[in-house]
Amino acid sequence: MQIYFLVLFILAYSSFESVFSAHAKVVNVAVIKVAPFAFDSPKLQGIHVDFIKQVFKVADIQLKLVPLPYPRVVDAISKGKVDMALMFKRDFLLNTKVVARSFGFQNIVITPPQTYISEVEGLRGKSIGLIRNARYGKEIDEVSYLQKVFLDNYEQSFKMYRIQRLDSFIISEPAFNFIKQKDEFQDIEYGNPIILNSRHNYFYAHKSLSIQIIQAIEKANSALMSQNYMEKILTKYSAQ
Repeated sequence: MQIYFLVLFILAYSSFESVFSAHAKVVNVAVIKVAPFAFDSPKLQGIHVDFIKQVFKVADIQLKLVPLPYPRVVDAISKGKVDMALMFKRDFLLNTKVVARSFGFQNIVITPPQTYISEVEGLRGKSIGLIRNARYGKEIDEVSYLQKVFLDNYEQSFKMYRIQRLDSFIISEPAFNFIKQKDEFQDIEYGNPIILNSRHNYFYAHKSLSIQIIQAIEKANSALMSQNYMEKILTKYSAQ
């Protein structure tokens, strides 16, 4: 009988120690450094930044944000340089697990000014600005009739569009509404936007991350999604 209780004690202690160590670990999370999702002003802030912080607060897990350009986010999570990342879903990403589907936004195509184009096919042969290494869905990724210009951030799209080095560009709706308010871009005349699609962001974890942390993040993300917490964040950044 004493051995039975000893075994129960060891199992209970091991379980407690596992949960405690999971919550004590600082989780490094890669975030795509592109305004308005993650940017310095002067501290790191943004739509993705605020949401990730709240997820980790609800999960009661320590967080360290690692802002990186999109291609380096993909590389970092795949090679285990960070523990987690938030980004569009990819068909395949080496050494990772999909933790949870999170919030999503509409992607829109800004067309040439003083024209009316109602679908992407109408841009055949024209240049279109894309964020380097991003995935936009088969509507863009699998077509060859567009002159694709790969850029590091959305501000580059606005600048090149203004001087007519881009005929069009793709941008998420919150990003367009945020950036077009900047003083340097308020004089730009835009063509009509085409709604391309809606894409959701996903939390990815490197395969080495503990199941306790993954489950806690999944639960916290689900709770915030059910509360429409993203609406609060969008209101904050649409007012800036």
